[in-house]
Amino acid sequence: MDYRSVKIPEWVYENALATRSELLRRGLDALPEEVREPQTCPRCGGKMVALADEPRFECGAGCGYSQDRVGEGEGVALGVLFGLGLASLLERLGPRKMDPERARKLATARKAVAEIQRESVRRGLDKMTEPEIEAEIQAARRERRARRKA
Repeated sequence: MDYRSVKIPEWVYENALATRSELLRRGLDALPEEVREPQTCPRCGGKMVALADEPRFECGAGCGYSQDRVGEGEGVALGVLFGLGLASLLERLGPRKMDPERARKLATARKAVAEIQRESVRRGLDKMTEPEIEAEIQAARRERRARRKA
């Protein structure tokens, strides 16, 4: 999983710590079922799908929304709480209208990208340096030009 750093105001951090403490005191079962096991995407209203190979859910309609499973492992990370807060805000805003054909194309494209990423990891290509990548691109271009001439 990739991470990003974000600066937040002190009051937000303090509220997050207090929320985490309260949630751990009450237990994760205090969270609504829809938060722990979301069925509907808060962004577009599509059906959420549990991923088999990761502890997370993603939108099956292809809008790009994903959410970690809550309660996997010990405790709750502050980042998960921020994510749940954003999901709640998206829910309150209501689903975004998306053309079904565009949603289908996006879902297909995201699946293709995920497959390419898995294949590159399997082949060790994810560890290539920038010069190695550039050399591969140049070799592929030379090969393509040679095929066109033939």
